[in-house]
Amino acid sequence: MDHAASVASITARGSGYTARTVSAEPTQQGKPPRPAKAFWGRFAVGHFLAYPVCFLTAAGALPYAMILRRDELLNPGRAGARTKIVADAARDLKLTAIEAAQVELVLEWAMWACILVFVVLHLAALPWSFAAAAAVRHPEQGAAASKRGFRIFAGTAATTVVLVALSGTAGWIWVLTR
Repeated sequence: MDHAASVASITARGSGYTARTVSAEPTQQGKPPRPAKAFWGRFAVGHFLAYPVCFLTAAGALPYAMILRRDELLNPGRAGARTKIVADAARDLKLTAIEAAQVELVLEWAMWACILVFVVLHLAALPWSFAAAAAVRHPEQGAAASKRGFRIFAGTAATTVVLVALSGTAGWIWVLTR
């Protein structure tokens, strides 16, 4: 018996019967895939994955900011925060002007580390995204390029997570044991 053949089904409704044909063959619904949709789909995955990695980066960058800017943190040359967002947070948390300046010094370092990681992960998503778009146009040639692009993205993302986690852990151990 061929399972791919059409199967007739009869549904009882009240006094009448309705016959319909159900096919086991997959049907293509809607429009064929577009290169832009393939590109933006892969790029969005890379974009959304960058957020938790950047959170991990921020947590891991804080001890390095404290280590590298130790003298500035102990003797800040100014009082108060320069940016509105830190000033508002400092006011809400009832921090002194010196504490607000110290918080801002540490957060600036973490911000630049996050921007760097965010850019790296977005750049790593580009080969995968471009290869997916090319695979829609030329399916026979695009499968290998798409796999290669995914390996580049996944390898970069995994390496970044491991490096950030290990260096952040080492930094926090250093800060908390000194």
